[in-house]
Amino acid sequence: MSRVPSLLVALTWLTFCIATATAQTLTGSIETKSPAGAFGKSGTVGSFDFSPANYVLPPLGAYSWKIRGAGSQGTGTAMTHASMNVYGYVNQDGVAVVGISGSARGTSPSETAYTTPTTTGPGTPGTLDFVLRYKSSAGRKGVIKIAWQSLLKFSATAKAAIDIDDNGTPEWTGGNTNGGFVTQLVPVAFDTNGDLIAKVSIEGTVDGAGQVNFSSAYGRLDIRFVDQNAGKCTITPYGTGCSGASATASVTTIGAEHIIATKVTGGFANLFALEAIGSSKLSLPLPGNCTLLTNAISFLVHPTDANGELTFIRKISTYSNLSTLHQFLPLGLDAQNQIILRATNGLQIVCTGQ
Repeated sequence: MSRVPSLLVALTWLTFCIATATAQTLTGSIETKSPAGAFGKSGTVGSFDFSPANYVLPPLGAYSWKIRGAGSQGTGTAMTHASMNVYGYVNQDGVAVVGISGSARGTSPSETAYTTPTTTGPGTPGTLDFVLRYKSSAGRKGVIKIAWQSLLKFSATAKAAIDIDDNGTPEWTGGNTNGGFVTQLVPVAFDTNGDLIAKVSIEGTVDGAGQVNFSSAYGRLDIRFVDQNAGKCTITPYGTGCSGASATASVTTIGAEHIIATKVTGGFANLFALEAIGSSKLSLPLPGNCTLLTNAISFLVHPTDANGELTFIRKISTYSNLSTLHQFLPLGLDAQNQIILRATNGLQIVCTGQ
């Protein structure tokens, strides 16, 4: 237990600002691995939009290839028509999305639209490849969460595949889901440079041969990295307190909320304690063999009960990332109305969003 000349001096140890620190960061981008285009088996191509390989798509906006093939018209037959659109992007939550949509109709000889033309791009005509690149901490582990939906009508196809590390062996493939969603988790780890890549392939065709009603194809593939600790909170005590003050905490997860219960003992009866909240550990000597254990970039004030204790609850969404350090500084008054300071151990709270 130690004396401090005034409350003003005690408060100068704290900076009055609000701060939160996120856990591990994650960035992502997606680019074309093969060119994009369209091809009509018969007739003339009404329009042909070509996007080269290695084009990096804007991270927050959809980039769509307007891929179209217009059919021919023979004597006594109706015009055939086939079109295919392809898109891909990474949204602000790091979710990569690639998709296709197309339609075809006609009664004249076959007209088919592919996601890629037969004259460009590697591999089987119709397959379009993207490269998904994630950047995070070296060695970080988790899963790639895959969600695939497709809906086909009449003469149409839609397929997708994901090849982690782009090594030629897909870990997942998807076909017709009849409008439903198919999900799968694939374990992954970032390499020593903090990189994770995956080849994402999507393919679609629509055939208008002899089809008075529209054939149609639709496919959407969502890819999300999920940390192995996603949706979890951990609380780790560190350092030592002084003058008998201590802090403990526990976490319970209910639904989409973490409920963190904190208890402080060894304070002063019916007074208050300052909660110092920081982003990095510190070891700053204080009077009376006490130590400030965090850089204290914000603080809260908590009243103590008749036993000099306090208990309170804070709630954190399971979708939030948080990494903070907490220490409690009970303050009392002696007979001369001088401030008396105590300090607890520190608590490190780390929550990873799901």
